[in-house]
Amino acid sequence: MWLTEFFANIFVRHRWFVILVVLVCSVLSAIGMAGQSYQRRLGEGSAGNRNRADRNLLSEVGQQFDLESIECLVVIDGEDVLAKPNVLALREIQEALRALPQVATVFWVDDIPTMNLFGLAEPLLPEDSASIEAFLHARERVLANPLAIGQLVSPDATTAMMPLSYDWYGFRDKSDVTASLITRTEEVLAKHPDANLRVRLTGRVPILQAIEQNFNSNQSKFQFISYALVFFLAVFLFRGWRAVVVVGSAPAMGIFWTMGLLDFFHFERNGLTSIVMPVLVSMVGMTDGIHMMLHIRRNRAGGATPEAAVHDAIVRVGPACALTSITTAIGFASLLLTKTEFIRNFGQGCMWAVVICFVAVVTVIPLLCCTWLGRDIHHSHDRDIVGKSLERFQGLMDFVIRRSSWITAGAVVLTLAFGALALTLHPDANTHENLPASSSATKTLRHCDKAFGGIEFARILVEWPAELPETSPQILQAVQRVEQIVDSETLLRHPFSIRNLTQALAPDDANLGEQMSLLTVVPPPILRTVHNVDERRTLINMRTQDLGVATYQPVFHRVQQQLDQLATEFPGFRFAVTGLPVVEGREISQIVYDLAASLGTASVVIFVVMSIAYRSIRIGLISIIPNALPLLVTASLLVVTGTPLSFTSVCAFVVCVGIAVDDTIHFLTRFLQEKELETSTSVAIKKSFRAVGAALITTTLVLVTGFASVLISELPSHRTFSLMACSTIITALIADLVILPAMLASFYRQR
Repeated sequence: MWLTEFFANIFVRHRWFVILVVLVCSVLSAIGMAGQSYQRRLGEGSAGNRNRADRNLLSEVGQQFDLESIECLVVIDGEDVLAKPNVLALREIQEALRALPQVATVFWVDDIPTMNLFGLAEPLLPEDSASIEAFLHARERVLANPLAIGQLVSPDATTAMMPLSYDWYGFRDKSDVTASLITRTEEVLAKHPDANLRVRLTGRVPILQAIEQNFNSNQSKFQFISYALVFFLAVFLFRGWRAVVVVGSAPAMGIFWTMGLLDFFHFERNGLTSIVMPVLVSMVGMTDGIHMMLHIRRNRAGGATPEAAVHDAIVRVGPACALTSITTAIGFASLLLTKTEFIRNFGQGCMWAVVICFVAVVTVIPLLCCTWLGRDIHHSHDRDIVGKSLERFQGLMDFVIRRSSWITAGAVVLTLAFGALALTLHPDANTHENLPASSSATKTLRHCDKAFGGIEFARILVEWPAELPETSPQILQAVQRVEQIVDSETLLRHPFSIRNLTQALAPDDANLGEQMSLLTVVPPPILRTVHNVDERRTLINMRTQDLGVATYQPVFHRVQQQLDQLATEFPGFRFAVTGLPVVEGREISQIVYDLAASLGTASVVIFVVMSIAYRSIRIGLISIIPNALPLLVTASLLVVTGTPLSFTSVCAFVVCVGIAVDDTIHFLTRFLQEKELETSTSVAIKKSFRAVGAALITTTLVLVTGFASVLISELPSHRTFSLMACSTIITALIADLVILPAMLASFYRQR
């Protein structure tokens, strides 16, 4: 490739220019990273090209109804939370929490006004001095109250909730979010030895904090473990620490340049880009760096000077590195054609990442090899364990070439079989996949799912026509019909609407019209949570569990279909399913589907680019199976293990694309170089195996060791990513050292 030849000449004759490029990139990166806030580095990009109609409706509902943002739920469980000793403790817990500066509001059963026809308000629970019998009678009232049952107290009275909102101006540090709340409740419980209660926290803020803490602690721990394992393994394989430092400098610098330059040029990064890009750069950079290093060591061991060894490595290995970057970058560039802004930003970020990584590999490694650090990197080349072991497997190539037709046919069959299995993957997302199964946050979330039917609310909006009076019994009739639909779905629990309020007020023989008229005595703060006369709208709220998008999407779809049919029974009425679980579920499904489809498109684009780059459709076709098989095997592994297609798995697939393409291109490029010198296809295949086999195996050992250490992580998302990466890397090695040579032997006949 003339470009790598040109760069190799510049490196030898004008090394100061290469040093200048490295310095400029480093300075701009440092400025970029220093000039961006922590939030910007985390990524403030849109979470996706959100469905505007869904979001607008969700926003309207939030504005038109007093749906206070409950950021935390204080969950209390025991044998009977309504027993007198427990109620006394809970009252003191509420007062103690209210006294904290970071707490704005905290709601409990005592705050529910008793609604009756005379407008009198009295607490559901008696005073502290009341008898045990009075508390037993109060227990029955609470469990019959529509504002308490299934909302603040579980039907079996073993669990209670205190919805809490924060005063964010009262915070001093992160411990105020959860730790100080738990500490205060434990202090109160210590004063009540007869109260048999356990207090835990859940809700959006505690869960997000738990996710962040667990992610950071697991990431730091396993980064240290994997880096240490990789370093010592690499030292063992390279027989010296200098080569390891030189190879590792390329991906390290590539990550620094990528993040810094994108910040410098104000590229908008989202969370997915910030997480995946460093992994992608380190994987591709490590792979290309090992190929470059082994070639330089081989030349140095053969007597070449550092400059000559680097020149030859850039000329011989550089084209494969360049082609890897170009094809992968163009593949990611194809994501710019999608409708989802989230994916477009992701594709653009990864596109620039692989290009910057290539620049780091072909500048940093050659420069370091010409310094004191790389002066003796070739001394242990004759003790290269992988290279020596590879000589014993030369017979493998003889077998592959002899049985090339059978191996090729088997590879095609396996690809089709794994492809068919991979098509059964479905997208899903839930909260607990980002939390350890043993964590308090996970256990509390699952406890609330069982006791209350979940902590999130889906909502059904009912809008009545303008000509209908606000006290029309038809409104309540429509709500009753909606609740019948909700009751038919076992995953939608404890619906709450004006029907619950009227039932608490009206006598058993009251008709619908009389029940509607009683809404005027409902305290406005309570009524406004489900009923807005000015907007002619009313809500039915339903609890949903953390069972995942795939579980609830069919439920919401069925409910909406029945609501559409219901609209024909109530002319002029409008019925719509909304709520955060509904909207986010649709968005997540759409993003995962779009990203998966875009990766498929990227794979096709990569095939086209490789065909053009090698000026051979035949080579492009040959490259399909070695590139596709590792991805399909990994996808099938997800199906077998019951792991859905989530953000984590799609992110892993992105990295997998880079791995599969990188190894295939290095082997193909070397094969075509050898083919120009050899008329025998078999000889060219064997020479390519000897030339790049050691690099492919070394790369696989290093990367698999690093990723395999994460398999013991407590986080399901980390384990999924690690499993997918290991599966792809190992399968890619087999595909490129067995299947690819067999296909070349089959389709490049001896001349």
